[in-house]
Amino acid sequence: MFSFFNPFKGMFTKGEVKVSGNKVYVGNLAWGATEDDLRETFAKFGTVTEARIVTDRETGRSKGFAFVTFETSTAADSAVDGMYEQSIAGRPVKVSIAVDRPREARGGYSQDRRGGYKDNSRY
Repeated sequence: MFSFFNPFKGMFTKGEVKVSGNKVYVGNLAWGATEDDLRETFAKFGTVTEARIVTDRETGRSKGFAFVTFETSTAADSAVDGMYEQSIAGRPVKVSIAVDRPREARGGYSQDRRGGYKDNSRY
């Protein structure tokens, strides 16, 4: 089955992937950028309710992308149009409406006591 965006439903047709109308993905972010830089930069498009830079669990270093949440979807759309390829902390960023994805199973111990990678085709 193919996965495609359906603007009338507001979600992808495959699985439970949903488009978050007021959250923006910011990619190609400079490692030196801060959440305050994001708030300051995106505030001109509307009220920013949250700015979160995604960091590595072990090192605490930025992974080079972030999410900015606006109060309204109109503000998010304006930010996507106005900030695409614009510079934040000296680096041009990619901006798009964020997609909420459900967390996938990560392996490990489960009730079937096999643990690790789940390849059920062997049994």
